Amino acid sequence: KYFFCDQYSNESNWQAHYNMTAVEILEQTDRRVTHFVGGVGTGGTITGVGRRLKEELPEVEVTMILPDAFPGIEGLKPMETEDDIVPEIFDESVVDRKVQVNIEQAYDMCQALARAGFFVGQSSGGYLRGVQDVVERIDEGVVVTVLNDIGERYFSTSLWG
Repeated sequence: KYFFCDQYSNESNWQAHYNMTAVEILEQTDRRVTHFVGGVGTGGTITGVGRRLKEELPEVEVTMILPDAFPGIEGLKPMETEDDIVPEIFDESVVDRKVQVNIEQAYDMCQALARAGFFVGQSSGGYLRGVQDVVERIDEGVVVTVLNDIGERYFSTSLWG
């Protein structure tokens, strides 16, 4: 017996983020969130969070991280050409802006965070580079992202080598 969650097309994926992650963001920020930064692995987080935040606070800006096609950022999908595979559950209509992030920028952010005591992986580094991009162009706001991978997955890569 096995269970196949089919996270790239399972509606429960984005619904979990709609019903839980986004609600937590709204509560933790006292509904003051102005920007959400995410990427597309399965598409669940950005779709669920983006939908809920925009329903509750239509002025929220959702920024999507676009990794370079090669070598890419582990956990994030390049989605710039029609040849790129787009997860079924991803709803691009929630995205207001796209920010290109390369692997070096993601690695730099991971290493800076490690020095501060936060051991995160490539996609989290990419998200935080996107947060930095948002913060550099706005005067004020509450910018939120989700750090969903850990650095130990990347011991065999040049990130920590």
